[in-house]
Amino acid sequence: MGVAMGTAEREAQLELSDEQAREIAEQVVMLTAVNDVQTMAVVGDTILKRVFANDEKLFRSQSRYKGASLTKLATQPGMADANWNRHKLDSAVEIYLLSKVHQGLGSWKHLLVSHFAVVVGLVPETQKELLDLAERERWTVTRLKEAAGKHRPAPAPAPVTKKTRFLRELSDALKVLDQWCSFADGLATHAIEAGIPADDTAQLGLAMMDVHGILRSWQEQLGVAAPAPRPIEEIANTILGLGKRKLANSRASKKKQMKHRKKTG
Repeated sequence: MGVAMGTAEREAQLELSDEQAREIAEQVVMLTAVNDVQTMAVVGDTILKRVFANDEKLFRSQSRYKGASLTKLATQPGMADANWNRHKLDSAVEIYLLSKVHQGLGSWKHLLVSHFAVVVGLVPETQKELLDLAERERWTVTRLKEAAGKHRPAPAPAPVTKKTRFLRELSDALKVLDQWCSFADGLATHAIEAGIPADDTAQLGLAMMDVHGILRSWQEQLGVAAPAPRPIEEIANTILGLGKRKLANSRASKKKQMKHRKKTG
């Protein structure tokens, strides 16, 4: 008993030649009498059999063969004039498969192609239930899409990559650093008020400038358009100026105390 043929081998055997693509495209254009459900189903049947060897698994694969084949078909002469593109060719096969599951789509006479496209991917029982409702209550495509959406699983949240996690940490660190550089209530202000010499706060300011620049450069390397940072000169003047102001206020206070003593002396 032979080993089942792999998808790659099958695709290689089925590779669509330019001549085959032109021939199938001509057939599709000829079938396009009107843009209705029946036409879509017939075209889908044709494509599934002639392009994908009637292999639904091959059609549903996200292979390069599928994309290249449908694109080649869509770009054949006459296809664009008949309003066929790659997406519509793909939809035609889906409509055909849907009609195959439900033994035809004639039970839903008032529904359009776009109605049927909305329920693709749902289980057959749910498809029938929703299509029956849409037919009976004359739902719009939008109304049917809303109802179908309730039967689809919620998309899984995007995984948090190491890069994303690190970028968040970078952003948090820069927020803290900006707060420390604040003139009104930054770290240097608190340090001076606690009795740290102004020269030491100036050294802190220079160190924070260096760290600030490094973290910003890392953001840029990782492709983040960071908001415009405070100019380095502003940060430096804030830290350095803060120390000078405290010193000036301290000296002015001592002079006032000395004058007061002389007057009362």
